[in-house]
Amino acid sequence: MDLRCVPRDGRPGAGIEHAARELWEACEAVAPTYGVKLIPIYEELRRACLRHHLKALLVPSGAVAPGLPPPIYPWVHDLAIFDHPEWFPQAWLKRQLTTRLFLRGLRKARHIFAVSASTAHEIEHRLGSSTPPITITHEGVTGCHGFLSREERWAGEVPPTIILGTIEPRKNIPFIISLWPEVCRRLEQTVSLKIIGKEGWGNVHINRTIPGVERVGEVSNQIRDQFLGRAALVMVSSLHEGFGRVALEAMAAGTPVIVSDRGALPEVVGEGGTVIPLESPENWINTMVRAYQDRAWWEQQSRQGQRRSELFSWERVARMMLVRIAQD
Repeated sequence: MDLRCVPRDGRPGAGIEHAARELWEACEAVAPTYGVKLIPIYEELRRACLRHHLKALLVPSGAVAPGLPPPIYPWVHDLAIFDHPEWFPQAWLKRQLTTRLFLRGLRKARHIFAVSASTAHEIEHRLGSSTPPITITHEGVTGCHGFLSREERWAGEVPPTIILGTIEPRKNIPFIISLWPEVCRRLEQTVSLKIIGKEGWGNVHINRTIPGVERVGEVSNQIRDQFLGRAALVMVSSLHEGFGRVALEAMAAGTPVIVSDRGALPEVVGEGGTVIPLESPENWINTMVRAYQDRAWWEQQSRQGQRRSELFSWERVARMMLVRIAQD
């Protein structure tokens, strides 16, 4: 498994980095069942392929280096950069090179794993008749150890609404910030909106002058779990998501989640959360207010989200991949 995307300095990583680490751990646990010897690769790939005599290479970042000898199995997360290059920090020339190499790697893959049906459709749209076989794996979730009941969350100060993830344009964070004054006005109190995650790119403006809006930087997995398990709401107003990991983590934590109708978010959330079009800001406001005022609605959303999250397992993802590779 190509683990060059995983931070080696102890940081938890975000997005693909985080998912790749959890996939490795799950695959390592079940590999002996399928007679697979699993090797973590951190060095230059061509050298590693020859030194280890690799029979297959699983690439959890989805980006396949050219000219590698063994059969390649990329795990693709999204192709948003093709339709919306403005969401990404690369210069035009570098983007042209990396995207062409990316598509070339997918065409030469033995089999493609996609994190969602939405991403699989994007792959098929780009590759057309040259698309290799695709398996939709989804992602898994490890659960949240910081879970508290509604009574416990409301025992002290009013719990916050949170936004989790790298600060970048496609997360569409200013949309929620722009609605927050009206949410607080209808609640007749200033409620905290915490924006948690590392700085990314795109000069996303976080208006901290709005009462209640608070910027929190990158946090450890333990603190992340605590935020997820103690929040009143998790907001995912993204313009696109290849999967929607934060929404899944919120459901696993028993925290109601409100997501946009873009990308794979409706597919992942299903009946476990609330999906609202970005063109309906009034519905976003009403639902956020309801989460604080309607106890029965909050508890129902919490239960439905937890049930939904139980359908997503890293062990299931690992077995799906290793069965496919072993059969080939």
